Amino acid sequence: LGFQPFAAYNYGARNYKRVREGLSISLKWVVSFGFIGLAVFLLIPEQLMRIFSNDPVVIAYGVNNLLAYNIFLPLIGYMTIQTGLFQSFGKGKQAAVLAVVRQGLFFIPLLLIFPPLFTAFSSKLGWIINIFPYEMPAGLAGIMTAQPVADILSIILTALFAYSIKKEIAVEESTSTKRLELEE
Repeated sequence: LGFQPFAAYNYGARNYKRVREGLSISLKWVVSFGFIGLAVFLLIPEQLMRIFSNDPVVIAYGVNNLLAYNIFLPLIGYMTIQTGLFQSFGKGKQAAVLAVVRQGLFFIPLLLIFPPLFTAFSSKLGWIINIFPYEMPAGLAGIMTAQPVADILSIILTALFAYSIKKEIAVEESTSTKRLELEE
């Protein structure tokens, strides 16, 4: 992650403008690449799955899985860059939280809760099950839905953390500017 040392050096030098510019450029690139990856997964999922198997059941479940796990791909880069920003600023606790929430704190409990929930309430959750291009058992739909829900929750938490660091940078920049004015 090239952004991380860049942000750390500039933050340490109190060059907050460069940190903001670097963050903006990095976010534009990772989100753009995420959209390109998502477009590939949306446009040719069957062809990608055929690389691994010609079994129609494997392809059907694989396509559903590929789409479910990658639907928020453009925002995964956003989470990675924000995690790197917290690491750069020496905020290890926040960085650690962001690093583990997606696959640990959110995904694992949802993986345990969703399959029986989807099985028990398949008639009420059928609209979610029908989002997938291929039919599958309700419990399996619960498994596949766990990742996008974990992603949404992680993105929300990341955005909240990002808002707090943005405010902190603004305060530090303001304080630094006032300090420079007093020294002159």
